[in-house]
Amino acid sequence: MRTDLNCFRTVASALNSLTAVTMQDFVSAAFGIQVPAEKGAYYGKWVSVAFGITSFCLVFVVEQLGSVLQVRNQNDGSLLSVRPRESL
Repeated sequence: MRTDLNCFRTVASALNSLTAVTMQDFVSAAFGIQVPAEKGAYYGKWVSVAFGITSFCLVFVVEQLGSVLQVRNQNDGSLLSVRPRESL
């Protein structure tokens, strides 16, 4: 297997996990909607597509935050950090 395709496996795995958690915890448990087993896979595919489109769109949002992320990285990687006082 080519190594450059491993990133797609990781993204697909993350989207599938996010879909499974959403369908099980939010749709079934929180809202009390019982999805039949034969329709669950169908609905899950559409939820996964929605998460994929959302994550793709967030790439362009993060691209616009370039200077904000650069400042954050210059601050030792944390925006709010607790540093001990130096002894006098």
